Amino acid sequence: MGERATKATPVSARGEAMIPSGRWPYALLLPMILPLAAQQPASVQSRFPSDANVLDVRSFGAKGDGIADDTNAINRAIAASGQSMGYSWWHDRLVYLPRGRYRVTAPLLKRYENGSFGSGLLLIGDGVGETTLALADHAAGYEDPSKPRAIVFTSSQLLDRGGPYGGGKDYPKLGEGNDAYENFVESLTIDAGTGNPGAIGIDYLANNLGAVRHVRLVGHDGSGVIALLMTRKWIGPAILEDVEIDGFREGIDIAGTEYGLTLDQIRLHGQIDFALRNRSNMLSAKNLQIQETGDCRGVINDTPAGLILLVQSHIVTTPPNALENRGTIVMRQSIFKGLAPALSAKRIASSDGVLTEATWKTASPWSLPLLNAPVITDPPAAEWVSVAAFGAKPDPTFDSTEAFRHALLSGARTVYVPIGIYGISGPLTLPPTLHHLAGFNAALRLLPTREANFLPQQGMLRVLAPTGEPLLIDRLGLSNSAEQIAVEVAGARTVVLRDMPSSGINFLSRSAGGGEVFLDDVCCGGMRLAGSEPVSAEQFDTEGPGVRILNADAPLSILGLKTERPNVVLQQGAGARSEIMGGLLYMVLPNPNPGTPAFSIIDSTLVATFVEEAFAPDRTYSFYAAASEDGKQQNIPRTTFPAREGAGSGRIVPLLTFAPRTKTGKIKP
Repeated sequence: MGERATKATPVSARGEAMIPSGRWPYALLLPMILPLAAQQPASVQSRFPSDANVLDVRSFGAKGDGIADDTNAINRAIAASGQSMGYSWWHDRLVYLPRGRYRVTAPLLKRYENGSFGSGLLLIGDGVGETTLALADHAAGYEDPSKPRAIVFTSSQLLDRGGPYGGGKDYPKLGEGNDAYENFVESLTIDAGTGNPGAIGIDYLANNLGAVRHVRLVGHDGSGVIALLMTRKWIGPAILEDVEIDGFREGIDIAGTEYGLTLDQIRLHGQIDFALRNRSNMLSAKNLQIQETGDCRGVINDTPAGLILLVQSHIVTTPPNALENRGTIVMRQSIFKGLAPALSAKRIASSDGVLTEATWKTASPWSLPLLNAPVITDPPAAEWVSVAAFGAKPDPTFDSTEAFRHALLSGARTVYVPIGIYGISGPLTLPPTLHHLAGFNAALRLLPTREANFLPQQGMLRVLAPTGEPLLIDRLGLSNSAEQIAVEVAGARTVVLRDMPSSGINFLSRSAGGGEVFLDDVCCGGMRLAGSEPVSAEQFDTEGPGVRILNADAPLSILGLKTERPNVVLQQGAGARSEIMGGLLYMVLPNPNPGTPAFSIIDSTLVATFVEEAFAPDRTYSFYAAASEDGKQQNIPRTTFPAREGAGSGRIVPLLTFAPRTKTGKIKP
């Protein structure tokens, strides 16, 4: 996400009061970057190997006893996690909070050594109910709900050419922008304490890769104004997964017209004003569960520019509070209880279709199954094997190929790569004995010279085994040329790819004999797909020119897609079926070939829900689809669909459908 067109949007009044203006008093907040010497309590074991280069907050003085103020210790660990790496942004260290209750009295946030806001804040706990960030009761600065303050605050670094105020953002004061890479909050509980009516659980900003995952946010009577706030410029793409929100006045609040959010397994209950509000963004939500009583509103789609896709979701409120819609909502296998009488009469409580403001149209074009990635468990950390033990070095000029190969063939269930950049000259085949390749934000980079038999169409990582239990690869960056494949799945194993960046075009190649593939929070390369096994993606960001997804004949399902630059989003051949459940197309630059469609569909089936963001008329697609059947082509122009208010020349596409043996390739909302 390198460029951004200039656009002025009002600054959130809620956001303005979160962080004081001017430079942060860095020397006072973070007086120490180097870790304090601290003995690890014998009763608490680390979930990670000791040499994985994960930062344990206890080594910075945090106690986790629920009594000591751990704010400064945790912020010291965050500050030590990494400085800016520019556009090679996937090299920050994980900050680990072992089991315990960490009392805090001020925001946890990341600043670089020069005092500017930073990205790459990765807070990882031991699990919900095991690790708790607890705001102290009656904490100073959290007493006024009109001037709310975050417990956890993630931010952007400043890389874009627009400067600190470009596009209407306020980077110096709010840390906002579209360089908020690698912000993660995972596996912990956040408790707003008592007597803190102005507390925000997480004020979240992330771009390209980022997740709030396996998190519980707890607000108490009169304490906690909002659980999860995402109203600064510019949130997304990012994913919220397995998040429970209990209490708070407001649940989840999202704003802005870009860059889209994916939600899966989100549970909200006990709010006072509303559970979920969307002001103009694009949301792809699966398994959204809302159960509210009293006057609390369920889902609010608050502006005409907002698009929400609800999949297998269940919203229950007191009538008539279940749904307010001023934009577009697409529903698939979702249930509403507590609708206003006018909406109940439209049968939307039990049907699939499109709701545009108060106009309902039934439509059920979806047919691919909704699949969940398998859960892959690790043995105790003592049984993990490091590539460093076999001679791999975090030096991009050193050839670590053979060291990686020996580690992978060691028979270990989990092999890990300590953070750093590793050079390889040949492909790495992942054997059936391997169940987890853990990256810890390490990266593989091709050396200038390669083995003679290492072909561009082969993967840097190769899954070739015809059998085996599911395989997980996570937090491993892959730097490859435009011709090289990053991950190749040719064997029949199920593969899960999570939190992985790549700097080349072709991230994944799944061949005809390849097994099922799940992608979860992946950026920024493309896919080349063949075969009959399904490919399922959640939060897939693909950026660059050319064809981003080439689907020969596979069933492909994407929940939450984001693209960038002029390109063909999807090109697919006979027999393929693709279903895109929510997406944002963002050309950014002038379109050099207005005749190029977003989707090229040949004798195959497409169902897509998405929006387009375009801040100039020459930065749009002329045709959203060029679909052909038996050699006869039909172009579907963008003007078929309604304009998207506040998004320049953008459009809202509730349902774009094409299937062989039909007379039309469009369904108007």
